[in-house]
Amino acid sequence: MRTRLLAGAFLLAAAGLAGGCIERTLVVDSVPAGAHVFVNGKDRGTTPVSIPYTHEGRFEIRLEKEGYESRAEEIETRSRIDAIPGPDLVLENMPGPNRRVVRETFEMTRLKASSYTTAEMDAFLAQAQAFRAKAAGSFTEEGTPTATRPPRPAAPPSSAPVRRPKPTQVPTDALAPGGDLAPPGR
Repeated sequence: MRTRLLAGAFLLAAAGLAGGCIERTLVVDSVPAGAHVFVNGKDRGTTPVSIPYTHEGRFEIRLEKEGYESRAEEIETRSRIDAIPGPDLVLENMPGPNRRVVRETFEMTRLKASSYTTAEMDAFLAQAQAFRAKAAGSFTEEGTPTATRPPRPAAPPSSAPVRRPKPTQVPTDALAPGGDLAPPGR
C-alpha cells in the first residue's frame, strides 16, 4: 500500500514537472521568400522566420526585399482561454507541450520598371496620410478626455526698464545712540 502511494506521488510529481507552458510562435513568410522582416522595429531575419512571443497583442510587421515594394502590416494575435487567469494555470500545467502558431504570409509586389504617374503618387500620398491618421488615433482610447494645459503666465515686457525705488537718506541727527532711528519729536 505504501509503495503504491509513493508511486502515485512520484507520477503526480513527474506529470507536474513534465507539464509545459504554452509556446506561442508567430511565423512570418513571404512570396517570394527571402524578404527581410522587422517586428515592432526589431530586425528578425529573412522569411520564412519563426518568432516566439509571450503575450497576445498587436505586432507591427515590415518586410523589405530588393526589387519589391516594402510591406507594412499590423497583425493581432487574439487571446484565447489559455490566456485568462484561472484556466491558464490548469492549461499551462497539463502534460506535454502546448503550442499555438500564428502564420502570416505576405505577397510581395515587384517594383515598376518605369516611374510612377502623378495619379499613382497622389494615391500613395493618400494611403500614407490615412495610415498616419490611423496611427495617431490608436494612441488614445475611446472616451479618453483631451489633454488640457494650464494657461501660460504673461511674459514680462523685455523692453521696459525695471524701476527700483531710490533709497532715502536718513539724516544722522535722526539716529539714536546705537544707530537706531530715534522716535519722532526727539
